[in-house]
Amino acid sequence: MIFLKPSIKISIEVIDPKSQIDQIYKQIPESNLISVKIPDLDVFFKYGSEYISDISIDIDASYASIKINSMPEFQLNILKNNASRFNIQIIDNDLESIDGLISGTLKAGLNNND
Repeated sequence: MIFLKPSIKISIEVIDPKSQIDQIYKQIPESNLISVKIPDLDVFFKYGSEYISDISIDIDASYASIKINSMPEFQLNILKNNASRFNIQIIDNDLESIDGLISGTLKAGLNNND
């Protein structure tokens, strides 16, 4: 769970996801903290981290954008088909396939209504 005011947007280049998120979180002033649930993206990191170049979280619009570069199509299909098992709702995608490799952006919905 990440705590941010809705007006804060985060965009980072993903190299070491856990430590990068921890570093960003530590820099946020306590006055900006609120409770927001975000999708558990661990499954994407576990099975596709080498293909993910950027994740942007837009609290106001209630989604996380996941930029994918040259992920094998079968691997992306496995992740997409199992996303709901990990409480990830794919709400949109702008993906293209070239020679069985997928590149583009997936949007995963946030649940901010709790």
